Amino acid sequence: MLDRKKIPYKYINTSNNKEYLKDMFKLLKLQSSGMNKVLYPLFLIDGRLDHDIANLRLYIKDLASKH
Repeated sequence: MLDRKKIPYKYINTSNNKEYLKDMFKLLKLQSSGMNKVLYPLFLIDGRLDHDIANLRLYIKDLASKH
């Protein structure tokens, strides 16, 4: 969907890289210390980490409008 909207991104697979996974949880903890679960996908945009996105299509559409 990001490709179709021509939104540049970098895909990072945290399931097979322990360092990426560790960094992801550090960022999540800094942003929201009381969090006890994470729903994928995660988006890191301008230092803000978004996850558990209720309407992914609307989220992507909003990203495309800002790009």
